[in-house]
Amino acid sequence: MKFIEKVIQELVDCASDINEYIIKKVTNEKPFSTKRAFRDLQEILEKHKLAWDEEKLKLFIDTVSFRNEIVHSYDVNVYMVWSKRNINVIIQLYKEYTEKILLLLQKVNLI
Repeated sequence: MKFIEKVIQELVDCASDINEYIIKKVTNEKPFSTKRAFRDLQEILEKHKLAWDEEKLKLFIDTVSFRNEIVHSYDVNVYMVWSKRNINVIIQLYKEYTEKILLLLQKVNLI
């Protein structure tokens, strides 16, 4: 269980760093929050015709909430929320994230 928690934490934390980097480079602004950064990134993706659908965007934002629940233990029993959040879905989501980010970085000449 601890391994799964750490994987989720690292995926979200890495995406957060990447989102902040891209947003700063493209807009010269720092995202207000980790959740907001996914929405800000979505706006950038839309301009380059790479946007996620709204359902997928909500999943990304939910992974931030889940990461916070794990890391900060908001008196939430993480075992109880597993029925709503499947690690395989999260892993696939972040594989898609990586592919989309690589395409975006190429389009905006950051790599």
